[in-house]
Amino acid sequence: MSIWNRERVPGIAGRHALGVWLTYRKVASAGYVPGPVSRASLANKLHLDYVFNFALTARLNAEDRIVTSTDFYLVTLIGSSSLPAGFRVQLYDSFARQRLSDPVNFPNYLGDARHPHILRKPYRFCGNQPILVRVQNLDTSGATNNIQIVLGGFGN
Repeated sequence: MSIWNRERVPGIAGRHALGVWLTYRKVASAGYVPGPVSRASLANKLHLDYVFNFALTARLNAEDRIVTSTDFYLVTLIGSSSLPAGFRVQLYDSFARQRLSDPVNFPNYLGDARHPHILRKPYRFCGNQPILVRVQNLDTSGATNNIQIVLGGFGN
């Protein structure tokens, strides 16, 4: 029996000829889960969410910062916009003086509540240091865009 044969699996007719690479079984969860080495740093930590809310009219910019009380390991990014035009977002780690992204449209960087953006490796923010979030409203209609960004992760 050849692995390239369409009928190589008894009872399953019509599999793709290159069925060696195409799986018809669930091999992983719908979302990415960081590997065991990355998850080891999250052991015995509490789940924390830092929420940023903005209400902006046409083409305005805003920034907000929050100071973490302990080391914070960023794992998920979630964002929402009340207007279809959306917004651009940029995260900045003040302690490391590092931008985590250039200003990017939020659907390309943030997930939503059903499908959060899960980082491949948790990002560590040092304790007692600010996390800065900058947003730019992309809507031009003059209506107020209610923006919410949630940084999900773990801390002590």
